[in-house]
Amino acid sequence: MEYMVNPYKFDNQQKIQNYYEFQNYLDIKKNDINTEIASYAGKLRSQYDFLKGMDALQISACHCYDCDYFVTNDKSLLQVKEIKNPILVASM
Repeated sequence: MEYMVNPYKFDNQQKIQNYYEFQNYLDIKKNDINTEIASYAGKLRSQYDFLKGMDALQISACHCYDCDYFVTNDKSLLQVKEIKNPILVASM
């Protein structure tokens, strides 16, 4: 979701197409948000005042699905102890 904001805002069809091709190439698994994920996200937001709703949902989904890594360009998320193997990448 976060990546797509600017391509849609500026109607950059090439970046939109590249995103979907990249997703398909990596065979990224997609899961729905369920009650367990939403509940854990609420718990995270209660512990970390700076945590936004969408970030909490993403971290919670990674936790609930036992993901191996969490990739972000947001340094503040490195404070969240519940993130398993965070990887910080430079902004694009």
